[in-house]
Amino acid sequence: MNNTSSKRTTMRTFVFLMMMLAASTLSMITPTSAQQNDDEKQTMIDHDGTDHYSSRSVRLSSDTTNIGSNERKILIENDYEVTYGTYFKIVRMKCGFDHAVKNPGKCTKNTYVLRKRGTDVPTIDPNTNEMIELVSEDGTETRHFEIPATSIAVGGTFALAYLEALDVDAETLKLIDSQYMHSPCMQLAVQNGEIIDQASAVYDPVDWSVDTTAWSAKCDELNVDLTFTDEYGTGKCGNREEVNVLFHGNADDTAILRAEWVKFVSLFFDKEQFANEYFALESDAVEAIKTYVEKGIVASLSEKKTCVWVQKMGSYYEILHDTFRTSLCVDAGMLAYQGEAGFLKKAFAIDTQQEAFHSAIRDYDVVVDESYFYDVSSLNRSAYESNLAFDQLSGQTVKAKDGNGGLLLRVDASRGNGMTDDLKESGEVRPALLLNDLVTNVYGGTLSNDDACPKYFRNADESAIYVTHENCAALENADNEKKCVTDLKEEAERKTPSALFADSSAITTRDAIVATFGVSIATALSVLFAIA
Repeated sequence: MNNTSSKRTTMRTFVFLMMMLAASTLSMITPTSAQQNDDEKQTMIDHDGTDHYSSRSVRLSSDTTNIGSNERKILIENDYEVTYGTYFKIVRMKCGFDHAVKNPGKCTKNTYVLRKRGTDVPTIDPNTNEMIELVSEDGTETRHFEIPATSIAVGGTFALAYLEALDVDAETLKLIDSQYMHSPCMQLAVQNGEIIDQASAVYDPVDWSVDTTAWSAKCDELNVDLTFTDEYGTGKCGNREEVNVLFHGNADDTAILRAEWVKFVSLFFDKEQFANEYFALESDAVEAIKTYVEKGIVASLSEKKTCVWVQKMGSYYEILHDTFRTSLCVDAGMLAYQGEAGFLKKAFAIDTQQEAFHSAIRDYDVVVDESYFYDVSSLNRSAYESNLAFDQLSGQTVKAKDGNGGLLLRVDASRGNGMTDDLKESGEVRPALLLNDLVTNVYGGTLSNDDACPKYFRNADESAIYVTHENCAALENADNEKKCVTDLKEEAERKTPSALFADSSAITTRDAIVATFGVSIATALSVLFAIA
């Protein structure tokens, strides 16, 4: 009897200890989406008795995680700040990105107040309990929007890819200028009559004056309630100043920072959760590719490759060394050209500084040529080399010239309407594909690159791809089957030598913790059976 009682006491004690271990271990694991949705409930309510933004899951994330912030006031990269009320959001532009800091006239610190449809215009900032400013810091009138937006106009393709990333459909996107549009699915929507196609500007062939009256009239006709414009006023609805939102995503410093502006666009559609998840996946994929390149490719090289971006523009050759371009080289495991601080490019006069230009790029393994040609269908490597005067070299030749062991890459791998390159469209919101495409061209067939997924770079020996509406179905299928980003991320993780993760924070991921917990439980059960 005493022996049995002792066994039961031991078992109870052991079970209690295992329960404590389970609680301790599970507390280390990131909460599930369901748990997150119930976290941090706020007590504030609107006049209808509902706090629409009480859950962190419907608020923006301030970093690369897919979980919304616990805070109701969130700063995104010092670009803009969002304050969540109960049925509205206050978006204050901060203009903290490098381009805006160096060009203060290019970014206006506007205030946008976004409220749920059918609700009253809010007047009190829930964070300060003070009146919402009527005029922003830069002196512009605060603009009010009902959300989700229901009638959008986009005159420039700089914002188009962000809308596509958020799955904004043709019922909402009413008006577009497709003259210089790449997207095959938007081409299809225009062809099917789902979106109205209108030139956002008509240029006079003599004095190049701009006429935007037809575009503005169409904005009025369609009762447009939101349009994204840029620092040049592209696609601006002239008669509806209150609907124009200045968008800066494509002017940010790096590929990943540009992609993060999908969060800003999401605010106008209540799609923060979608945007958080989208950006988290892109960020994870970029980091996986960078790690794979560093540990799986560059580690086996005797020295890193070198990389420089160039173009011929008018009467100058230019070396482009802004952060966006140089960071792509670095992320792809290369040493990038380092230009003079405070400048975005270095120019060489064609008639007097040709030799100096060649000397500056002479020893670079990879030369990325951004020189624009309207029609490249009949051009070949010789034409591109001639454009950069590689055929006029004297003395030591440039490494990127054919036969010298280097690479000459072009950025027009895929072309759409008006001979538009996808680098400046989907390339703004697909940093993982952008980086992988550069890596693939530099090092050869390293990671998978599904044929239907966007392409940006090509070897000067290769032909460009011409994209039409007929390419839409294949791209949609590739995205739906997760071939473009998810599969790419997972492949990069698989191919990175596992031993190289020994000191990585990946050791403490959710999966690792769960695995450890599983072993602990298995051991506990074995002991329990032994005692029994």
